[in-house]
Amino acid sequence: MPAIDGEVERVTVLQRSPTYCVPGLNRNGMADQLRELDLPEEWVHEIVRRKILHDQGALTKFAVDEPEFAKAALIDEVRKQLPEGYDVDKHFTPRYRPWQQRLAFVPDGDLFKGINDQFGNEVGDEYLQAVAGRLRHNLPPLDTVARWDGDEFLVVIAADAATAGPPLARIAATINSHPIRTTAGPIPGSVSIGAAVWGVGQELEDVIARSGGALYQAKAAGRSQVVVDDGSVARRATADSGLVVPEAGA
Repeated sequence: MPAIDGEVERVTVLQRSPTYCVPGLNRNGMADQLRELDLPEEWVHEIVRRKILHDQGALTKFAVDEPEFAKAALIDEVRKQLPEGYDVDKHFTPRYRPWQQRLAFVPDGDLFKGINDQFGNEVGDEYLQAVAGRLRHNLPPLDTVARWDGDEFLVVIAADAATAGPPLARIAATINSHPIRTTAGPIPGSVSIGAAVWGVGQELEDVIARSGGALYQAKAAGRSQVVVDDGSVARRATADSGLVVPEAGA
């Protein structure tokens, strides 16, 4: 498909279900390093072969043991390759669990190039700016909104686990209520929220890591979900940003 993308007006992919895609470099860094050591080529081949088999085995085990987390992690990597606001759920979210069917390697992300050329970074920036504007407009002045990573935002609000439901629902509704207008046309808004309570004496890095874990659970649970980690167990709340909920008074 990438080879014919520049030669035709339009490429349409017909499949019973989207495919899990794993983007990566079209080269093997370990092989390059081993060759720099002037090792015999048969040694390089055998070491790299064993490393690939080991990694594939580990990924297979992870997909079998934790299929929903594996699904969320695989789709999250694809999402990073595409313009913000692109409908990943429709075009790149398979109907099967990881390793039940196919998983495709995408060398140098070439499959995503045509999509990025069509939508461009400008549309992605418009989408993120609109999301940031909605968040700032609908949150109290003392709450904080910041761009975190890719299409993720970090939001700090004054609440505890018992009172976080309404503000989390308000944040979700802020993004999901109406499509976001861009120069490429309206793009549906969709947000998943992973929240963690920030208790007294807890390190910010640990709280952000917990909110990231809750975010993966929210993505694995389906579109526009909210999961709160109150420090003891992550639980579904009443939708892509990591969100930290500090305890009131902390």
